[in-house]
Amino acid sequence: MLPDQSSRTFAVQIINQLNSNNMTPTTTPPTIAKAPASPAEIQKNIEMHKKTAEHLEAAAKQHIEAAKHHEEGHHDKAAISTVKAEGHLALAGEARREDVKHHALKS
Repeated sequence: MLPDQSSRTFAVQIINQLNSNNMTPTTTPPTIAKAPASPAEIQKNIEMHKKTAEHLEAAAKQHIEAAKHHEEGHHDKAAISTVKAEGHLALAGEARREDVKHHALKS
C-alpha cells in the first residue's frame, strides 16, 4: 500500500531537514509510522537503534575521559578524547538519520 500524498510530503520534509542539518520542527504534525511488514525490516530497525545507542554511549565515555584528562592537567589527552567523542557523535547522527528516513518513508 502506498502512503497518501500528505504522508509522502511530510516524509520529504523530514528528509530535507535532516540532509540540510536544519532540525527546526515543521508545522505539519508527524504521522505515526506503520509497523514494518517483514521480520527483515524489523531486524534492520533494531540494528539501527542499537548502532545509534552504541555510538552515543561511546561518545559519552570519551567525553567523561576528556573531562578526567583536563582535571589531571593532561590537555593533550583530553583533546584526543574529545575528537574521538565527536567522531562517535557523527556516526550516531548518521545512524539516526538513516533510521528516521526509514521510518518516514514507511509512514
